[in-house]
Amino acid sequence: MAFVVVGIAACAGSDHDIGDQVTIDQGVFGLLLKGCDTAGCRVQVGSGVGITLELPPPAGSVHGESLDSTTSNSHGVYQFDLPAGHYQLCTTSCTPIDVPDGGTARYDWVSGSDGGAWCAGGC
Repeated sequence: MAFVVVGIAACAGSDHDIGDQVTIDQGVFGLLLKGCDTAGCRVQVGSGVGITLELPPPAGSVHGESLDSTTSNSHGVYQFDLPAGHYQLCTTSCTPIDVPDGGTARYDWVSGSDGGAWCAGGC
């Protein structure tokens, strides 16, 4: 868990305003970051990283039915145009998400030696 704190702290000083790259009015978007846990290491954007959008998994399962997939662009940004509802985003690990009616939700990902972590609202 120490990596997550280091990774997120390393992001805090960077400009991760991606609003000008988001083209959806309804759905989920975010920024993928390549984290690190060594001194002097710099967090970088995760371009070309695959993300899968799934339905919530049944009880006792890790994965739900796959709905769509994409890769992050050269700036580390991904987005899915979706109706309101409950979903799951997956890279190395998965996180449940809620897309509001008439709006968007932001979920960023920071990878690292411990597998990484999702951040609701941005890292």
